[in-house]
Formats: sequence, C-alpha cells, structure tokens
Amino acid sequence: MPGRFKALYVAAADTYQVPWELLAGIGMAETRHGRNNTTSSAGARGLMQFMPRTFAIYGVDGDGDGRTSIGSDADSIFSAANYLTASGVTNGQAGVIKALWAYNHSVSYRNDVLTYAWAYAGNGPVVVIGEQEDCGDWAGDGDPALPPLTSDRVATMFAWGRKQLGERYVFGANGPNAWDCSSFVRGMYASIGIKLPRTSESQRQWARKSGFRVKASQARPGDLVFTNTWRGPNRVGHVMVVYNPAKHTSIEARGKGVGIYHYTDFASHNIYEFWRVGNLAEEHRP
Repeated sequence: MPGRFKALYVAAADTYQVPWELLAGIGMAETRHGRNNTTSSAGARGLMQFMPRTFAIYGVDGDGDGRTSIGSDADSIFSAANYLTASGVTNGQAGVIKALWAYNHSVSYRNDVLTYAWAYAGNGPVVVIGEQEDCGDWAGDGDPALPPLTSDRVATMFAWGRKQLGERYVFGANGPNAWDCSSFVRGMYASIGIKLPRTSESQRQWARKSGFRVKASQARPGDLVFTNTWRGPNRVGHVMVVYNPAKHTSIEARGKGVGIYHYTDFASHNIYEFWRVGNLAEEHRP
C-alpha cells in the first residue's frame, strides 16, 4: 500500500470515526490502491470507484482545495467514508454488512473487502465504533400523531434541570454531581418517569419510535436537539433540550458544565435535528 494512500485512509477514518483498515480494504478491492484506476464498464470512476450519481450526493472535499472532484484520490477516499457512515457502517456488525452491500451489491466483494481489512489489521478484528445500546437501524421521522408532552411534565423536567445548573461536564459521567450531555438529558426525562437510552445516538433512535421530528422553526420547550460533534459528521455526538425557543436557548451539559446555552451554536452542523417526544406513560421508578 503506497504510504500516501494509507495517510489518506487514516485521515478519513479519523474524521468519520471508522477503521482505516476498512477504507483500505475497499481501496484494494476497487483499484488495488490506484493501480487499476480506470473508469469501469458500469461508469464507476476514481480511486474508490464511485458512480457519478452517487458521488454527486455523497462526494466531499477531502483535500480542502475547495472543490469536490470524483478524480481526486483524497476526495474519493473521504467520500467513501462519508458514504459508509451514511449507510450505517457504525451500527455494529449488521451495519458493516449493510453498508458494504450498499457500496457494492456483491457478497464476494464484501468478503474481499473484509478479508483485506482483516489483513491490514494484522489478522485481527476490525473494530467499528458503535453504540453500547444499539436500538437498531430505525428510519423515518417518527409518528406525528403522538400527543406531545404536557406543559406540566415539561415544567417538572426544567425544575430538575435547573437544580443541576453549574455542575461539571465530564465525559461518561452519570451524575449526581457531574454529567455528560446524554446522561443529563436522560436525567431530565427520568424526572417525569420516562426512561431514555444512555447515549445520544441511541436517544435519537429511541425518539424515532417515541416521538416525531419537527422543524427548527417549530421548536417547543422540552424538544430534543441532536447534532454531530466528536463522532464524525454522520453520527450524533451531542444532545440537548430546548429551553426557550423564542431565545433559541437550550438546557444541557457541555464543556463549561450544565447551563443555559444556544442550540443555534450547532445550526451549521451536518446533523441538526429537533424531535418532540410523545406524552408517554410514566414508567415504574424505584
């Protein structure tokens, strides 16, 4: 493998939070790392062999030159990482199979990629970053017929949340004196008897079954806001709760601790979704 290609695989993997070995496996299967970089009989082009119509949707500027070119090696590799994550590659083993199938509808191709990736990993496992609590690959925008949380339940959530103002943000913390973003949101909803999964990505998957998506302009107090941060552009890495939509404020745990912030800080992010939780029955609380 030419060193410059490995550097690109590693850089793209770091950005999209996928194993570089998996990207290298695709590069090997498609063009032997650029050695057979010709347009295929089906019209696929570039190092990672994109069809132009697919590249038009998932192509990204990998080398930062301000252009997105199907013939650029950097753009091709970064676009492959973008496409894989958009296709669910980080959703556990089943997600890897699904994403590789989306990339090329061939079992033998999938097996070739995984064999190459296994070899690049030193004949060891290729670990794909996933969720501890994977709620499954749910799609859609939820059920808008669900009645939203009542105002008194939202008020109870906010009363609980305000008691935590000023407490520390610590990644992985679960309270009671330090929180990360998802544990804080989980605590807010637990105050009204609704149990959320632990992580931000799992909470978005849960919202697909227990609420419905709304436009940012329709935000109400108590809505969940999901955005991408440290986990790459196609994975949720942060969650917050709408506090005052008139002022675009959120109550959340982030770097400076639990506080009132502006959810519009994330408006330019790739993922910027608002979800309204249904008025679910109160669950048993010990």
